[in-house]
Amino acid sequence: MDKLKRIKNTADETSALLLNPRFIGPCIAGMFCLAVATVVGVAYLFVMAATLLALPVAGYIIGSFTLRACKATREQRLTVTQGERAAAAVTIECAGGLLPRGLVVTDILPKLVKAETPQGIEIEDPGKTRAVMWIKAEKRGRYRLGPLIASAFDPLGMFRMRRAIGRTAELLVYPKPVPIRVASPSQASVEFGVESPVNRRAPRGDFAGVRDYRAGDEIRRVHWKTTARTQRLAVTEYEDSTADLLTVAVDLSIGSDYGHGTNTSLDTATGVAAYVLRERMRAGKRTRLLLSCGQKLTRIDVRGIAELTRALTALAEARADSSVRISELVTAKRTGKDLLLILTRPAEESVEAVREARAGGSRVRIALVDPKPFGGKWDVGAAAAELQHSGAEVEVVRVV
Repeated sequence: MDKLKRIKNTADETSALLLNPRFIGPCIAGMFCLAVATVVGVAYLFVMAATLLALPVAGYIIGSFTLRACKATREQRLTVTQGERAAAAVTIECAGGLLPRGLVVTDILPKLVKAETPQGIEIEDPGKTRAVMWIKAEKRGRYRLGPLIASAFDPLGMFRMRRAIGRTAELLVYPKPVPIRVASPSQASVEFGVESPVNRRAPRGDFAGVRDYRAGDEIRRVHWKTTARTQRLAVTEYEDSTADLLTVAVDLSIGSDYGHGTNTSLDTATGVAAYVLRERMRAGKRTRLLLSCGQKLTRIDVRGIAELTRALTALAEARADSSVRISELVTAKRTGKDLLLILTRPAEESVEAVREARAGGSRVRIALVDPKPFGGKWDVGAAAAELQHSGAEVEVVRVV
């Protein structure tokens, strides 16, 4: 693949060169002078022909050599939230201090990722330059950035050359958080936002031992005797308990995504899930994310930053391509006392899922995405009433 890519790049460069009038013009003029000089035998025409042929070729060779000496490095993976700006740091280095004239470096961006000013990096330092390109992602997902394109004039200023430098990078765009409030203020034990100290208690089970501290662990769980003895933070570990657990399940069944473009009903649903996960982690509450991708069930227990990153990555890449029914999803894994279903359409399976979860002892809450902004025609009010009748608390999520 690398060999084919090099051949294609060489072919593209050659084609661009032959189509450049500033390059091909002197070459044609030189060949004409050479032909005339051959016929009439005038010596100075031979010199003129050689000069006209040599100048663009020499300019291209020298310019190409100095451009090839430019190297670029960048972060190989960037993460950003949908709709927010991200800083893509780039380091440009010109080996030996050789700096092509008018060197400008730009980036190749996918359709749904926009570049903000400046559009390119003008390189003036002949040594090493570090600059920041600001970009903005309009839709969640995983994208490829680059490669970077360096363009510069040849030493004679006859034409501008272009060359790809550096490697491509990966951009991961998390869904934009969509705030919700399913529970009423009186039900403080199931609030998603910042809660009272009474409701910040860590999950408790049987004592399971002591382990090293991880980002996101509560300070109250620090085991001070072990910390003092080892000079390293250690926390108390308990066996898994679902008493303080909220399970968030997102419907990814086929046909559940409405709308087109940068924001669809599924983008809103994943944004709701992202909001709940972040807010509960800030409040020190345990959350479990359930997703079904194709035939595969994914369960992520969010306890710290690492697990939250995994969950947000799964939400960024979520697609409505699952053949698993929502009722099967919520009964396939242990959900615990509280269950939040995020739905983008009503269906018999949703009502069945609510009834089965309640029969298993779970309290069910539903975030139901209003379909109207995305072109959906069903009656969200009637759907909410039916789900409430089955025993669930329902909040309709309306996004303008």
